[in-house]
Amino acid sequence: MERDMTADGKVTGGDGYTTPADTDSSGTADYLESGVDASL
Repeated sequence: MERDMTADGKVTGGDGYTTPADTDSSGTADYLESGVDASL
């Protein structure tokens, strides 16, 4: 997914309707788990 940002960090692009990441394949979205590092 491509994201555009302004010089001050405001996100100006992206569809906003993607499935939340589950980087450890646990079946639970990363934002709901503790101990999973955030990434952009």
